[in-house]
Amino acid sequence: MDVKDLTGLGSAFEKLIETVAAGIGRVSRSYFSRKDVNTGAYKIAAMAEALDSVAEKYGMAVAYTGDGVELRKEPTARQVAEVLPCGERINERIKYTEQRRQENIEAVTSSAAEDLLGKSASEEKVEEDWIRRFFEYAQDVSSEQMQQLWGRILSGEVRAPGTYSLKTLDFMRNLSKTDAHVVERVAKASLRIGGSYLLPWGGWAKDFPGIGFENLVQIIDLGVISANLLSFSINETKNFSVVQRTHVLACNAEQEKKLTLEVYKFTSLGVELLSLIEPEDDIIFLDLLGNHLKELGWIVCRGRIVEMAGNGQIKFNSERDF
Repeated sequence: MDVKDLTGLGSAFEKLIETVAAGIGRVSRSYFSRKDVNTGAYKIAAMAEALDSVAEKYGMAVAYTGDGVELRKEPTARQVAEVLPCGERINERIKYTEQRRQENIEAVTSSAAEDLLGKSASEEKVEEDWIRRFFEYAQDVSSEQMQQLWGRILSGEVRAPGTYSLKTLDFMRNLSKTDAHVVERVAKASLRIGGSYLLPWGGWAKDFPGIGFENLVQIIDLGVISANLLSFSINETKNFSVVQRTHVLACNAEQEKKLTLEVYKFTSLGVELLSLIEPEDDIIFLDLLGNHLKELGWIVCRGRIVEMAGNGQIKFNSERDF
């Protein structure tokens, strides 16, 4: 049975197997099986068939027995009654470390496999240097939340190689939970005007409770947004749109006029992080900007996006006028 013929699985999953095999060698089902047997979105039986169909090609050592997900006990500290020789202590440490790393890798690849369900992938192969560095870093990711992020990085790169740069991998490796919280907070307020990802800022945002001065300094130091406020302009126009993922500010004027805003611009690293984090919309921030644009003489309506047409047109359901 071909992998592409399985419901919910296809070339994207087969490409994930190839990518994991290129990074760590022989692979088995445990790399793609969720430990949580109650995960309804995951089709374990179909996954087993997919793995069986490529077992010979990729040298898999584990055969499906029909028992469902393979569960492993968490490693516990060994209780040693006597002092072991130095060589044995080294072996014990290495064994424990590598066991944890193995479980971390399997958690990340399982998350990637789940994220790829029902999605397609390009035929372009993931670069070997990227694969090597990914697994070098992913093996030491033990937080479940961070494992899910690394799983999305892997699935995104499998779908479209080049989505996440080596710089982003380096950034994620050193990202603390505190930094991650600040990045997520700022990402929620991010907006897109045309092809630019921006964080509009100014006196009109002084009452916004979500981002303080210290947050801006921190996010600038991380290299996620530009170091200075920039002047963003749109030439004479009667209309433009400000997009915040699922919401839009539709702005119109009776006569053509120019728009100028002070903004922080998201760097290339910041743009990649936006696609990875997938933050929720921040309606409070969006409405503050809507009020500011109204003060600048624009007729502003906020709506929930229904469809993004290929020609740049946005269909939306109106939610409020300013």
